[in-house]
Order: sequence, then structure tokens, then C-alpha cells
Amino acid sequence: MRLESEDAPRGDDQLRAIAVSRGDRDRALDAMHALEAAVAMAGPGREQDWRRSVLAALEELTTAVAEQHDTYARRDSLMTQLAQDDPRLRTWVRQLHHRWASLAATTQDLADDLRETQSSGSRSIDDIREQVRWISAALQHHRGREADLIFAALGVEIGDR
Repeated sequence: MRLESEDAPRGDDQLRAIAVSRGDRDRALDAMHALEAAVAMAGPGREQDWRRSVLAALEELTTAVAEQHDTYARRDSLMTQLAQDDPRLRTWVRQLHHRWASLAATTQDLADDLRETQSSGSRSIDDIREQVRWISAALQHHRGREADLIFAALGVEIGDR
């Protein structure tokens, strides 16, 4: 799949793959913003409400990350098409897929842990916030790497003309 310039016509498969990728990325970012807002709220003195709010936002992020992970595995995904069309990008796509799987597992683990410890409050607010900061940084890093990959694929197309 060659990424065409904005002015060039695109095939339906390419447009669909781009739209799905953009939708996945937007959902994950929106969910991350909601989680960041939830953890930024005051926690001490209202731990149960805070934990419920954080867990709800974390479950949204977990769903968004899992959906994007599933999309990566599809044969018609943007990343799969890039890897098929440009052998130089295959390793990069594999690395992104692997890192996203790790991020999905970490996000799911934190959600599971919060669900299990919600009533006991055994996890400190500071610890939860720190884990969310790590997830946020990992998501931002991943988004940048995806953008780099897409730009590299676009650069291949521009250079081939």
C-alpha cells in the first residue's frame, strides 16, 4: 500500500485502512485524556469516588487500546499494508505491534488490579497516578513512532516518483 499525496486519488481499501487507523488513534487518545483528568482530581478524603472515576476511565482506555491492538492484527490494517508494501518498514511495524501489545497488557493489568483493590484501597493514590503517567508517556511515544512510520512510508512514495 503506497500512501498517496493528499491530492491524489486513493483506493477504497487504502481510505478504509487510514480511517480505521485514525479512528483507533483518536479513541485511544480521547480515553487517555479522560484518564489523565480522572487521576488529576483530588483523591484524599474521597478515595472511593476517586478510584471509581479512575477505574471507569481506565476501562475506557483498556477497551480503546484492545481495539487498536486487534486492528493491528488485521490483514487489511494500515500497518499491515505498510509492512507488506515496503520490506524496510516490516521490522518497524513489528516493533510497534509488540510495544502496543505490551501497553495493552499493562493497561489491562492496572485495570484488573484497581478492580481487585477498589474496596480495600491497598494501592496508594500516588502509585496509581505514577502508573497512569507511565501509560500516558508510553502512549504518546507510541503515537509519535506511528506518525514517524507513516511519514517514512509517505517519504518512500514521494521519493519513488
